[in-house]
Amino acid sequence: MKQTIVITGASRGIGKSIAKKLLLRGEKIVMLSRNIDAMEKIAAEHPNQAVPYQVDLSDLESLEKVMAQLCSDIPKIDCVIHNAGSGLFGNIEELDFQEWQKQLDLNLNAAVFITQKLLPQMKLRKSGQLIFINSIAAGKVFSGGSAYGVSKAGLKMFADTLREELRPFHIGVSSVFPAATATSWWDSSSFPKEEMMKPESIANAVGFILDQSFPAVVEEMTLRRVQGDF
Repeated sequence: MKQTIVITGASRGIGKSIAKKLLLRGEKIVMLSRNIDAMEKIAAEHPNQAVPYQVDLSDLESLEKVMAQLCSDIPKIDCVIHNAGSGLFGNIEELDFQEWQKQLDLNLNAAVFITQKLLPQMKLRKSGQLIFINSIAAGKVFSGGSAYGVSKAGLKMFADTLREELRPFHIGVSSVFPAATATSWWDSSSFPKEEMMKPESIANAVGFILDQSFPAVVEEMTLRRVQGDF
């Protein structure tokens, strides 16, 4: 049976690759992103299968309105893929605190809020899946990466806690930890994108997670280049 899957940050990069892969499988995809033009292009290519919702995931007021509309429009969600995120880097004394807060709001708090809104229907049905596209930075320290690392470590702990809470409700919780992946995220970096993993590798990992038959669940998956990290 085809599923209805919410994907955050679905307009580009890893999120877009995941959306395209799952659309080709015949799943119905609910896309959340600020970039409405990119989402509408995907929706036009997959009419009646891809549904875009424009939202600033770091803005709670915007997120509240969109989630209320989404829950009204689509009462049954089978899976949520928390993919949206950004990177804020710099020595701690140089970071603007408002930017620090925005990093946590996008990378962590948005996932918490969306989960709070969509989880009750899954618990009632005793079925569903939550997939968190995290980062190796959740467990590996990078100089200048305090804001990003804290947000990703928090996301891992959130997923780990949910996994234990939701076992009685037959809801699977999976975390994917990619290393450097060739997306526009790295455009201003000196690291060579041609040597990075492709977003399609992460999309394939998500497909593998979704292919598992109940009661099996992939709890964690780490993806790195065979050569290791940069």
